[in-house]
Amino acid sequence: MLQGSVTATSPHCCWIAGKLSVKVTLKPTKQENFTVTKNWRNPIARARLIGLLIVFILPFTLAVYQLIYEINGQIEFAHKERLGLEYTQPLIQLL
Repeated sequence: MLQGSVTATSPHCCWIAGKLSVKVTLKPTKQENFTVTKNWRNPIARARLIGLLIVFILPFTLAVYQLIYEINGQIEFAHKERLGLEYTQPLIQLL
């Protein structure tokens, strides 16, 4: 939690006049002096982070895989169409 102090620099703070100058000073408490590495050592925090990564990355990965699979299927279909056209061109000329 951040602790702070608010001081008004103008002795007559009035909303009607439309001028209000405020100086805010924030100082971190001892509870906020932790780093990510200290929190990473906690097995519960690590499990939660890995769980969140799986929850968000797994659906994205599956969607990208399905997209690539579908695009490759369309490319294959277009290739087979071209082979079919190459095969039927001489037959059309023969008729």
